[in-house]
Amino acid sequence: MSRIAPIVGGSPSQKGDLMEGEHIRGEQRQGISVQVRIETGVEAPQKPHTVIEAELQDISVHGAGLMSSSPLPSETPIEIQIPRTPFSEPKKPPLEGFMKITGRVIYSRPAGGRYRLGISFRMIEDADLLVLQNFIIRKDRRQAPRYPFR
Repeated sequence: MSRIAPIVGGSPSQKGDLMEGEHIRGEQRQGISVQVRIETGVEAPQKPHTVIEAELQDISVHGAGLMSSSPLPSETPIEIQIPRTPFSEPKKPPLEGFMKITGRVIYSRPAGGRYRLGISFRMIEDADLLVLQNFIIRKDRRQAPRYPFR
């Protein structure tokens, strides 16, 4: 299992423009639309667990952006269950099962009748980290400008 170090940076003037609980993203996230499950109460077994369905909208190896019908308070520890199939490589058998990533809510703000959640990852299995890295590399390559040969 890999421990993920959060990326926080930017200039002091940029930091002054942030909403409470937000961090400056240190890397580009890749867009994707996948239904996921969020479970709260993962670090405190004595507290009640809540399961929320959400839509994963973008992802990096350090965090994700989700849309949810429910807000979650900043700093809430969570576990996200993400299906592996959408991250499968073309022309290879589809990946099965779920990535289970622990993290915490960085921010939760209203967005069109729903809530945009910013999530920072804390722990991810090594194999799932590799799946995410390969997905991001493939998406980056597809978005790169194409130059004709001369």
